[in-house]
Parts: sequence; structure tokens; C-alpha cells
Amino acid sequence: MICSVGIIKKEKYPCTNGKIGVAVKTEMTYMQIGDLNILMLPNEIFPELCYGGYLPAEETAEGKSPDINPDPLQKIAGDDDLLFLALVNDFTGYVVPPNDFFLHPDIPYIDTTRDRLDRGHYEETNSLGPDTAYIVADTFKQMMETVKAAEKEK
Repeated sequence: MICSVGIIKKEKYPCTNGKIGVAVKTEMTYMQIGDLNILMLPNEIFPELCYGGYLPAEETAEGKSPDINPDPLQKIAGDDDLLFLALVNDFTGYVVPPNDFFLHPDIPYIDTTRDRLDRGHYEETNSLGPDTAYIVADTFKQMMETVKAAEKEK
């Protein structure tokens, strides 16, 4: 949707996932320099998706449990010192924790809205959708599996 109306300028590709049947291509980069591990992301990711500390259900837009969120990226890496660089290479919008993702009920991605706690939810209007956090985490899991396999071969 946000690519269709020009909020995020990316080429669209057909896909079977999601509600509207389109996807965008982007990239994430993982780099090791000595003992420093770096993950470069093409988006503005909420800190709790990187470090943990998700909001409890009582403090979320619709009362959703933090259990529905993916593992934080530091946990996936097994590295509490993992360095994150955002907005690298291109821009794919904000990545919001799924348990606090909230869109305007009538005109999603077009107008911001306020949740039951009277908090604004601007970031969701500039997001690729509520599944983005899962896609980032799943992609990073695959990347880390590749890195660990390569380290075993050394």
C-alpha cells in the first residue's frame, strides 16, 4: 500500500505473503570486524526489536501480549554488544513491534490515529506492515545460521 501511493519509493514484486500480494526487495548486511559484530538495516527499527524490553500487554495499543513479538536481534545473534546501523543502503520505513502495531481503522497507511491509551501511531503509516519485524528477525536468523556454519568450516 505505502509503495503504491508513493510514501516509500520502491519497486514492487508479486508475492503470496501478506494481504495485498506485493513485496519489495531490500538488503541487510552483517559484518564482523575483529570482535565487533555489526548489523546494517534498511529501516528505522524500534529499539526493543534489537535489544528486547517489549511493552507489556497493558501498555500496548490493543492489549496484545509481548509473546507475539520475534526474538530481539541481539538474542538471535547471541551477542549483547551487537552494533546496529539503521537506514543503510535504502529505506523501507519503520519496523514496529507486532504487539504494538496499530493503524487507523478506516484509512490505514493514509492517516495517523490514536490508540486506546491516547498514544499516536505515526510510524505505522510509514511501515511495510505488521509482519516486517518477523521478516527482519527470520532473515537475520538465516544469516546467523550461515555465519555459524562458515565459522565451523574454518
